[in-house]
Amino acid sequence: PALAISRDGRAIAFVASTAGVSRLYLRRRDDVEGHVIPGTQGASGPAFSPDGLWIAFASGTELKKTTLDGPPIVLAKVGDHRGITWLDNDTIVFAPYAAQNLFRIPASGGEPVAISKLEASKGERTHRWPIVLPGGNAVLFTVGTYASPDSYETSRIDAVVIATGERRTV
Repeated sequence: PALAISRDGRAIAFVASTAGVSRLYLRRRDDVEGHVIPGTQGASGPAFSPDGLWIAFASGTELKKTTLDGPPIVLAKVGDHRGITWLDNDTIVFAPYAAQNLFRIPASGGEPVAISKLEASKGERTHRWPIVLPGGNAVLFTVGTYASPDSYETSRIDAVVIATGERRTV
């Protein structure tokens, strides 16, 4: 995930590398060039806030957020993250590690809380690539299994209701 589009469609945040260092760039629809967002070295997985004024991203072992001018604020620890999405209620949902549940955290920071649970009986290995659904009450995500650890062609797409943890396969 190297690209995010603001909900109003007026801006694109993207990851690009210069001199071997990835950073977040912002390109507004009325501008022909992208501009570096300060303090975003090592960035990946950008996600705009609903109002388009902030961007959440991972860098190294940290989940961060920044205004479009920087500097970033650290929100939580992550490992090899697998996706970030920002909900209307100012909550960020993310997959902090490659083989783990989805978590939510207030956009102001705090202790992450699991919103999904891997089901061992179904061979689930990972919940990843969360995307908020319209209305902000549920998140879609990919369910990876031990039976197919390197391929997601036959993976399920599930939705989880944030408030209850109820899951349904789409």
